[in-house]
Amino acid sequence: MRYFQRVLQKTQGRPEPLELSVYCDVSVFQWLLGYCQGALTRSHIAVERVVSLLIASNFLQASL
Repeated sequence: MRYFQRVLQKTQGRPEPLELSVYCDVSVFQWLLGYCQGALTRSHIAVERVVSLLIASNFLQASL
């Protein structure tokens, strides 16, 4: 997700884990991560989540 690119570029080479805070519904963020990692497909989208997924993916600049 392009939203995190700048942060990740600044932290490359650091030995400690990176902590990120995201303000959206946890289940929506989990679904987006699963989709970006290839673990989920569009067929896994529940109709009632479509609007939330579109808003979050647009804000996070996800390439879906």
